[in-house]
Amino acid sequence: TDGLEWFVTEVLPLVRTRRPGVAVRGVGRIPDALAKRLAGRLVEVRGEVADLVPELRRADVAIVPLRIGGGTRLKVIEAFATGIPVVSTSVGAEGLGVEPGHDLLIGDDPRSFAAACCDVIEDDRLRAELVRSGHAHFDRHFRWSAVCGQVAELAATALSTAGPGDRA
Repeated sequence: TDGLEWFVTEVLPLVRTRRPGVAVRGVGRIPDALAKRLAGRLVEVRGEVADLVPELRRADVAIVPLRIGGGTRLKVIEAFATGIPVVSTSVGAEGLGVEPGHDLLIGDDPRSFAAACCDVIEDDRLRAELVRSGHAHFDRHFRWSAVCGQVAELAATALSTAGPGDRA
């Protein structure tokens, strides 16, 4: 909620100075009160969707304007998997092992976030490089074939260190 409101009120006006016709879709859990506040700002609020992939495929750039919070940044991983370039804050990309400027672009203030969004939209070469690098990062670190060995190793370690009464 905080990130979307920050993007729409502080970043989007800067984006629209360079790209006046840019459209924004908010996808995910969006409280009704926020949806109402965004309604007059030319933002389409989609809310939660059963499948994020069609939404991502319609996008020129996936934005992750998180400024607070924890947990896994699944939206970044989903965008990488789908082949969509990502612009995020540092918080939004935390813990993913990404290389800013290579796998995605980072902007932690309105001007740098807006510039990064516009650069991705306007520069086909940059866009293609971010798509390639982001997808490669997904393949190396998040595709099931890349992590199943690690999961099996963790399970074996957990079972070998469990006491006799701990096993099912």
